[in-house]
Amino acid sequence: MIPLYEYAHRGGTHGNYPLVILINSSSASASEIVAGALADPKHERAVLVGTRTHGKGSVQGITHYPGGGSQLKYTMAYYHLPSNQRVKSRDAAKKDGTEDWGVGPDVEVKLTSKEVGDMIDVQRDNDVLVQAARDVHSQSYKKRTLEETVQSDPQLAVGLLIIKTKLIEAGALAKS
Repeated sequence: MIPLYEYAHRGGTHGNYPLVILINSSSASASEIVAGALADPKHERAVLVGTRTHGKGSVQGITHYPGGGSQLKYTMAYYHLPSNQRVKSRDAAKKDGTEDWGVGPDVEVKLTSKEVGDMIDVQRDNDVLVQAARDVHSQSYKKRTLEETVQSDPQLAVGLLIIKTKLIEAGALAKS
């Protein structure tokens, strides 16, 4: 197999359209780092909406030893954002006496347990794979509308409001 390499393009190759990323405690590892990098003060490319990410903070490796099934788990690297800020794990932050782990949102939108349940129900109804399984088993399903989807997810609703606001601002700036 021949290795495949991909390279990022120079800045300015994409339009400066608004970008909002929804994050929460389930955002970990790659999603956490991409969100943090795009919102980092060095780039300020995205607005993060939701709640603090998981705070994985490190890359671990596992070495297996023969006989007895023993393993050694070790930390090989720590995640850093473009401005060199380390993405701390929840445990490391708590040891430091802070609640500054993972990546924090620019706009915090906490969900109640009922809101989370409603959002998951709507997402499940709209999930393509779930629908395919229902089709196979001849179960009926309800495809949710865009309005129902946005109404069920306050974080998404705030994200859309931010994008609309930025587009209006950009239009007003372009006209002046």
